[in-house]
Amino acid sequence: MEEYIVHEKRQQVLIIFSVVLSVFIFSVDFSMLNISLPTLSIYFHTGIGAVAFLPMAYMLIVTSSLLGFGKIGDLAGYRRVFIGGLAVFMIASLLCSFAPSLRLLLMFRIIQAFGEAMMSPMGIAILTTFLPKEMRGLSLGLVALAQGLGFASGNIIGGYINSHFVWRGIFFVNIPIILLTILLSLKALPAKQRRSDDKSFDLPGALLIFAGMAGLVYGMNLLGKLKSSPSVIAASFMIAAIGLGLFFIREKKVKYPILDLALFKNKNFSFSNLAAFMVVAVLMGGIFITPFYLEILRRLSVMQVGTYLVIAPLTMLFVAPVAGRLSDSIGSRTMCAVGATMEGVAFLILSILTPVSHLSLVAIALVTLGFAAGIFMAPNNKLVMSHAPEDKQGVASGIYKISLSTGGVFGIALFPIVIIRTLIAAMGTSNINMELTKHSPAMLQPGFRNMFISGVVMSALAVIFSVLAKDATTK
Repeated sequence: MEEYIVHEKRQQVLIIFSVVLSVFIFSVDFSMLNISLPTLSIYFHTGIGAVAFLPMAYMLIVTSSLLGFGKIGDLAGYRRVFIGGLAVFMIASLLCSFAPSLRLLLMFRIIQAFGEAMMSPMGIAILTTFLPKEMRGLSLGLVALAQGLGFASGNIIGGYINSHFVWRGIFFVNIPIILLTILLSLKALPAKQRRSDDKSFDLPGALLIFAGMAGLVYGMNLLGKLKSSPSVIAASFMIAAIGLGLFFIREKKVKYPILDLALFKNKNFSFSNLAAFMVVAVLMGGIFITPFYLEILRRLSVMQVGTYLVIAPLTMLFVAPVAGRLSDSIGSRTMCAVGATMEGVAFLILSILTPVSHLSLVAIALVTLGFAAGIFMAPNNKLVMSHAPEDKQGVASGIYKISLSTGGVFGIALFPIVIIRTLIAAMGTSNINMELTKHSPAMLQPGFRNMFISGVVMSALAVIFSVLAKDATTK
């Protein structure tokens, strides 16, 4: 792969900036939409449940399409697919900004999701293909920085736009930034790379993995909702089982598969992906449940909750680039294990707190969680990609992104279930009025404690997987 590595410093900087900028705008966009859901609900005269389909559908499409587009990138070129994804997202953003109805907004949002699914695995593949080995950790750390900064600033930008302008502005602000990213990418990204030896794209396989992943993500999403229909959940998981089962059967037989199952014969590749799944499940589940913990159990105001919620992301912003650079010199394995351990420590602290414990301990736990995420993410990303063949970087990146997406959905679904099941066991009934529990924090304390302990156990598994995933000796 040496022949494709860019050695000119200015071009290296432009490559990194192009990928980092794309990750930033996608993160900002997702965050701006989430904070705008109440405004959209009022504007379209519908319930919050209806507008909640906007982020849910987006997540379904992205997760279900990652592997297929990763394979297309290996076949057609990362530059072409990356720029194409940016263009699709930009056009869809323009359409969203003029959407006259919620149904059309949802349709255009789905198109946006396809744009991100094209771009997302390409960004990582571009960095691990065209940059020298000693720069990859730093560049992936900057990607993590951009993602965290995007999520944090998206809330501020989205809130400002909704307060001073109309909601359509949250989509319109994407356009000039994406246009700049496209221009930079056209100038900086190399057109030549080592292509996969496959001669064709397995469309039936792509459709099967799409259906299977969509059913899996949708089913896991419903598990965390109290009023979800058991029959719908069962149907979703049945679709997932059939789709994924047929996909793996086909991949064993087809001449040019989307997913080279031989990738998973590399135990280091598999273990590092499992570690990513566990760490992100705990991280995203914790981020999702923390506002409820702070507001209901610790009786904080909305303003106070918002202050505490920025602790972990801000910590991660400072740590991630340093961790990425450090992994270039000492390797990824140790840093991943340390990051996963710190995540477990953060949840252990939270598990032993009581409703009267000093809030400084909560802040310490959140700082520790931010350190954990910052230390783990970039080195783990580098570790995964270092164990993938040169001509499979797109597919490997797609697998890694799926590990992150499904891990996040799993954590967000699991943690509320643990709390609810603890309540049911304590009260001896499944007919729980959640509004009443808000007035009795003591009722929820065991549920939150069990949830945090679940996070400790999952973090321990992530530590084990991280230790088992050795650094690549060569690349």
